[in-house]
Amino acid sequence: MLEDIGEEAGLTKHLSFDMCRWTCALHDYQTGVEADKIRQKLGVSKIQWRELFIKLKQLNGESK
Repeated sequence: MLEDIGEEAGLTKHLSFDMCRWTCALHDYQTGVEADKIRQKLGVSKIQWRELFIKLKQLNGESK
């Protein structure tokens, strides 16, 4: 299913659900959605969120 979507979109890399999940989280972060709302949407604990939030900021081009 995702392979077909990726081909239709003209993507050259393999598309995964994890990639879609991170893209959505990054978009939410860039548009000003509260961090805790993103955490809840991803379904992760507050402890897991500490590490994931660092990765999210790195994806956004921010330093640690």
